[in-house]
Amino acid sequence: MESENEIRLRASLRKAVGDQEADTLMEKLTSIEEVRAEMHMEFAMVSARFTDMDSRFNEVDARFNEVDARFNEVDARFNQVDARFNQVDARFNQVDAHFNQVDAHFNKVDEHFVTLESQLLAMQKTFVKWGATMSISLFVTAVGVIVAAFLTR
Repeated sequence: MESENEIRLRASLRKAVGDQEADTLMEKLTSIEEVRAEMHMEFAMVSARFTDMDSRFNEVDARFNEVDARFNEVDARFNQVDARFNQVDARFNQVDAHFNQVDAHFNKVDEHFVTLESQLLAMQKTFVKWGATMSISLFVTAVGVIVAAFLTR
């Protein structure tokens, strides 16, 4: 059903270009109006899809912000752990340096012990020689006393 404006437009066109040309122009105009209506529908669908995609983007962006906040928490915790590790590492280095000092002192004591041990072994050999010499001297003396006792009898 044609509107009042369409009827007036058709009448004006018939006067200006003739019946057949006016009908052709009106069909084209109707076709253009149909395409325009389809375009409006397509635009509305695209706009709805855009709105949906924008909503999804906002959801993803919100999730990203949550993940980013969690990452910042983890990063802060990592920095705390790293700082603690550095403290432990510094303390370990102090203990290691002290251990090296104790180890060096132990090595000096060990050298002294080895020196004392070699001196004790040398002294033992000397005492063994003296003991042997003394034993021989006592034996010779005892034999001399026994011989002297037999001779004086």
